[in-house]
Amino acid sequence: MLFRSGISKTCTIVPLASLVPRCLPMIPLHLRIENFLSYRSCELSFQGLHTACICGINGAGKSSLLESMTWALWGKCRAPSEDDLIRSGTESATVDITFLCEGTVYRVLRSRPRNKTGALEFQIRDGEHNFRSISQRTLQGTQQAIEQVLKMDYETFKIGRASCRER
Repeated sequence: MLFRSGISKTCTIVPLASLVPRCLPMIPLHLRIENFLSYRSCELSFQGLHTACICGINGAGKSSLLESMTWALWGKCRAPSEDDLIRSGTESATVDITFLCEGTVYRVLRSRPRNKTGALEFQIRDGEHNFRSISQRTLQGTQQAIEQVLKMDYETFKIGRASCRER
């Protein structure tokens, strides 16, 4: 994979690995969505995919898929309030994402009942199919643990996402 760098009109192309030799990407493996924005129920497996393309007509839910991952991992999305991310006519939203990071499989489950405080669970794979909780005592502590594994907070993620849109 190549990365383009340089501020002038001339770009230098260097291998991405040479820029971040100790930082491996977070690779999504599985996503399950319940009553999040436009989705009633959706389950996706990313295993075996090297590159994924999400395409569809306006309003089909392409952005909602990405927003669901953002909300699960950082607890933030484009909805004006957390209750607005809950699908109309339902009482709660849940997103469950499993991902690989630096050779370890993790799972984040975030849920939000309407007009109530949400829940966040952070897990690590313990064996072939079992997960064990590595959640902290508080939601904020658990969020910090997720960000430590990802090596990225929401603000850094937003900057990266915005720079991709500008290209």
